[in-house]
Amino acid sequence: MSVVKQRPGFHSLPTSRISRISLLSVMMCPLMNVVSARVDAADVIVTGTALNPLLGNYLGTLTGAIFGIGIPSQGIVTSVDQTGKMTISIPGLGTGKVTPNGQCRATARFVLQGNDLTASFVGTLVAVKSSSTGKTISVVGVGTWRVTTPGIVGGGKWIIRQTPQGR
Repeated sequence: MSVVKQRPGFHSLPTSRISRISLLSVMMCPLMNVVSARVDAADVIVTGTALNPLLGNYLGTLTGAIFGIGIPSQGIVTSVDQTGKMTISIPGLGTGKVTPNGQCRATARFVLQGNDLTASFVGTLVAVKSSSTGKTISVVGVGTWRVTTPGIVGGGKWIIRQTPQGR
């Protein structure tokens, strides 16, 4: 259930605004024996809406090759915060962005097979929902990575899964 709060004045907040359709439904409440409320659409924000299912912590693996030589599977640990910022903490340090529809891009610096590398990561996070309840039961991400350090050729694939504590 969403809660409506009235705020004095107009504020540019990163929260959802009530649409005209929602405002009309609020004004129609007296028809359903609910006490009416008069609101100004410019002064209304919605709170208590569902959280983005892509938020949370992820674990996974990174595979690929450098200079054509396969590398052992590496662990990858990342997280996504409420602003859509993606933070890579293993195998190195990096940041990126996840769009609301799950598209992600990140850059990280790390050491792999004795090479100090910078790599770009591109992929997609997908929320898997229960067919019976519609609730998110898992979030997985897949994508590719490639070395962007001059003079070093390499790249591969990554796959991550949201940890249960991430939901």
